[in-house]
This record gives sequence, C-alpha cells and structure tokens, in this order.
Amino acid sequence: MRTTRPLLSSARSKDALSLLFLGGDAFSIGVLEPLLANKQALWKDLLIVTSGEKQVGRGSRGTRRIVPPLLTYAEERGLESSTLPPTGFKDWQIPERFLPHTSNSNPPNPPPSLSTPTSSPSPILITASFGHIIPTPFLKTYFREPYSRLNVHPSLLPQYRGAAPIQWSIADSWKVRRGRTGVTVQSLALGRGKVDCGDVWAQEGDVEIDERSTYESLLPTLAKRGGEMLVSTLQRIRNGTASCYPQPSSQGEIFRKAGKISPTTARVDFQTQSAMEVEARHRAFGFQEPIWTTVQGNPIQLLECGLSDLEPDSSETGSQLRSLRPGQARYDRPNNRLLVRCAYENNLHSSSYTHSHSQGEDDEMVTVLLEVKRVRQAGKKEMGVRDWWNGLRGVGKGMVVELGT
Repeated sequence: MRTTRPLLSSARSKDALSLLFLGGDAFSIGVLEPLLANKQALWKDLLIVTSGEKQVGRGSRGTRRIVPPLLTYAEERGLESSTLPPTGFKDWQIPERFLPHTSNSNPPNPPPSLSTPTSSPSPILITASFGHIIPTPFLKTYFREPYSRLNVHPSLLPQYRGAAPIQWSIADSWKVRRGRTGVTVQSLALGRGKVDCGDVWAQEGDVEIDERSTYESLLPTLAKRGGEMLVSTLQRIRNGTASCYPQPSSQGEIFRKAGKISPTTARVDFQTQSAMEVEARHRAFGFQEPIWTTVQGNPIQLLECGLSDLEPDSSETGSQLRSLRPGQARYDRPNNRLLVRCAYENNLHSSSYTHSHSQGEDDEMVTVLLEVKRVRQAGKKEMGVRDWWNGLRGVGKGMVVELGT
C-alpha cells in the first residue's frame, strides 16, 4: 500500500515562486519551455544554471568549443543565467534573492539546518538533465524541504535510475511487444549514493516505445510531458495541495540501471546479443555512440541498421545465410546490404516487431538477421557497405566475413 506524504501547510502561499533551474541539454530546454509559458500564473523570478563552455579535443584535429544547449537557449532569449565553475558548487554563489527566507547570505560554514518558511515557500531548485551530482550539504543548507528540490527524470522510477534513462529504455524495448516509458517528478534525495531515489510528486507512463523509436524521437515528447507535469506540481506546491510518496523498494525485483553510454557500452557482441537487441541498441545509442565491432582487427561503426527476416526457403542464398554462425556476415549484392548472423535465436514472428504485426494463430518461428547499409572505419569517412566490402582484403564474391575479430 502506498503511503503519501502531504506538503507542509506552511509552504502554502499566494506569492509567485522563485525558481533556480539547473540543466544543460535539449531535454532541459523541453522541460523549461512549459515553465516559461506559465510565468504570469506561477513564478516571479527565474535563474538558469548550467555548466560553463569547455574545450574538447587535441592533437592534429584541434579543439572545439562545447557550449551547453541550455546556456545558448537562455542567452538567445535574454534569460538570466549563471554558469557553474569547474570546481563545482563549493565555489558557486547563490544570488542572495534565492537564499531561503531565514538566511541573508552565503555562509562560509553552512548551518546544519534552516527553518521552514512561514509566509511563502522557499525558492525552489529544479534539475532536469543537469549532469552534476549536487552535494548533500549544499541541499541541506539551502533546499532542505523535499518540495524545494525537484528533479524531472525521463523514466518510470525506480526503473532506469541513472544518466541515460531514455537510451536504456529503448535499448531494452526489444524484450517486449509494446514498450512504454514515462516521466517522474521527484525530490532530490539526500545522502551519498542516493541518485534518483527521492520521493515521487508526479509520474505518468503512457509514452509508447515502438520499433521505430529513437532517442531523438522520444526526447521531445518526454521533455514536454515532464515540463507540463512540473508546472502542475509547482501549482500544487504553491497552493498547499501537493503530496509525495516514497519509491517502492525492490522486494526481490531487479530495477534496471541506466548508466552513462560509453564506447564499451556500444560494442556489439554477436555471440550473446540477438539481432533485435543489436538493432534496438543502434536506435538507442547511435546518435551518441554508434554501435561498433571489429573486422580484420580494425574497429568499424555500424551507422545504418535494420532487421531482416530469414524466411524458410530452399534457395541457394537462403541456405547460405542459414548456415552462418554468430558474428559471420555476407554481402547481399542485389539489395546492397550486409546481412549479419547474431546470437542464435529463433524469434517468434519477428515481423510482429518490425511491422507492428499482432500475435495470432499464424505466428511462425523465423530467424532474424541484422541488416547493415552504412559503416565507418576508424580514420575514414562514412560509406555504403558496397564500397566498404569492395575494399576488404581477401574477400571475394559469396565469401563470409567474421565480425568481432
């Protein structure tokens, strides 16, 4: 049974809110926009906080400047913003007007607690894809009450706690016929290691993940939904009707983590991963870290991937493809595609995944191959598989290439 925790009545106020909005990427912008649209009815003061710009790269390729999209968005629209120094929160000063009502300055040695405001709610800190862990002493000092430190997280917590919930929800979607995800508005939890473990103020989970979903296609929907939920939550906080509840404990259930996406994450293991899993990872990670393998000792990124059902037939080509072992690939010249056998798996009517077919009496067991059309080898430009295949050493017509070697 879920136990709700009502908002303290002392937080009720007719005064407009003061908001500190911490973010960085496109998701942050999507969450912010509903807030901006509700300025007159909801808030009086807003400060946007992001990381500062940084230089990345080195060597002959030179460096490039990376500016958080949220910072650019704020500057283009004349919104007040502040950047976090490289040393983090220990050297960042909160503007005095955003301090809790019982404090008049940034104390060098923060007191252990601050009283709850009695006339109007404290300034509220909001994070959305901020990318930094906020120190617990900082939160305890300036944003002690759960309602004063909110986070918008694009998953149905407690599932997919971590830095990449959208990516991992797509990567795992091959396991079910119709995947779903959503958004949670939670409190930032106090305590070391308690990332995405805060009390829940709002949660909606009706965003569908289908066979075409990518990070880029889901992000705008989830961000807009999160922003709308945040506005509603702030309205309830303002009028004293908000309530929250703790996230459920595991009770034996394993909650999926959503760790950062890295080159290691994106490497394909054709011996253990099915074609459907590899293709889902391509849609989930490809914009950020293209999935990759090795051929003849050289890394190669798989940039355009799909699924191909290998229907039972007696043709020579069908027989050759069925004889492939996991990690082996043949170039299908008539259709200009590379067909790769992944981990041995007969998928229950894979077309139910690739063509939105619903399960019925006529479902068959078919083998699914990974279809690749564009690649990029290390140090080379993106190219079609025809040009790549023709450039391989010692490969003739009808031959097999081993991937992952």
